[in-house]
Parts: sequence; structure tokens; C-alpha cells
Amino acid sequence: MKKIDVLAWGVKHIAKNHRNVKCDTDYEEYHSMSIMDTATPTLSDARMLCEDLGIDRQDCYADESWGVIVIDLDNWLYEHAQEEYTPTGREMWKRHGVEIGSEI
Repeated sequence: MKKIDVLAWGVKHIAKNHRNVKCDTDYEEYHSMSIMDTATPTLSDARMLCEDLGIDRQDCYADESWGVIVIDLDNWLYEHAQEEYTPTGREMWKRHGVEIGSEI
């Protein structure tokens, strides 16, 4: 899978695992993805996902004023999004036993 596809799947997976909150993976217009939650465990998982994909830590943050976790893709989108993702087996942001890309 391409890294951008893993990111979209991961954002949906994290949102479902954390209180089944809403998320937005349509990155075309604003070059970002978001999870409608600012809880520390959700932010921690989102940051681990970003680290695994090579997205800078400061580009994944909680915007308390909007109640949303933002993943800013401006720098990453054109340089790394289309690279193939190679799972490491240490993806701590996803549930154990769930395969990346499987049905959410």
C-alpha cells in the first residue's frame, strides 16, 4: 500500500478505536486529515502513526479550540505520500491482530 493509503486507513482505525469518533481523511483541499477528538490516548496513537509514516511530530497536533487532532500534510504529501509502506510489525497505533488495510 502507498503511505497515503496507510495514513487514511490508520486515521479511520484510530478514530473507531477511540470512542468511535468521526474523522476526515479527504486531504485534497486542505492537505490535512483530522480526528474529531483531543484526548491524550488518541493523540498518542495518531503521533505514532505519523512517526511510522515519516510525518514530523509537530505536524500532528491537537487543536483544542476546534476539538480536533490535525495531521498537516503540506511538507509530506508531495515527497512521501506515494512511497510504498513496509510494515514493521511494531505498529503500536493499531489493534493487535488487525491487518493494515483490512475492513474497518
